[in-house]
Amino acid sequence: MIKITQEMLSAAQNEVAKRNNYLHPHFNLGYLNEDTRQVIGFLGEFSCQAYLGIDWRANIRDNYLRPDDYDFMHNGGRVDVKTETLPSMQLVNAVTTRQIHDDKAYGRRLIVAGQYPLLAHYDMVMFGCFLRPQNSNQWNPVGQYWYPIGMIESQHILQNYQPTEYKPFGGYYPQACANIRTSELRDIV
Repeated sequence: MIKITQEMLSAAQNEVAKRNNYLHPHFNLGYLNEDTRQVIGFLGEFSCQAYLGIDWRANIRDNYLRPDDYDFMHNGGRVDVKTETLPSMQLVNAVTTRQIHDDKAYGRRLIVAGQYPLLAHYDMVMFGCFLRPQNSNQWNPVGQYWYPIGMIESQHILQNYQPTEYKPFGGYYPQACANIRTSELRDIV
């Protein structure tokens, strides 16, 4: 796990401010305001790079005039990082150890339909998470942790998954998404 520093938070907030006028989200969450959701995304990118021993500062973009093709390079491959929040430490532990049943709530890692075509630009998707903030308007992630979940090749997702609104455990997602089995992920290396 990676502990969030004030430097990381300040950099993430700066990136959100630079991005706001140019890029628009593919989805919204009722329990997180948009700025917090975007900060979490940047913190996930920074944390994943730190976890891999990469200087995250070196991969901060100059501008957001257009969407990027990937978040960073690792071992010659293009990587995209997906970071989510989980509502309890029990779930964080079950998901990060990949001991959660794929067809139960929180057993899948999601890529919304709007982002699905972008998988063709990546070689690898790496997933991580935070413990969900109790109040996103007052959340201070400094001293909190980003937890690695696992990674999977983008081509595997494209060949084996299509966006769907149907949840494998019943019901429907708010919007269509590819729902990747957590058991198919492997350690982030």
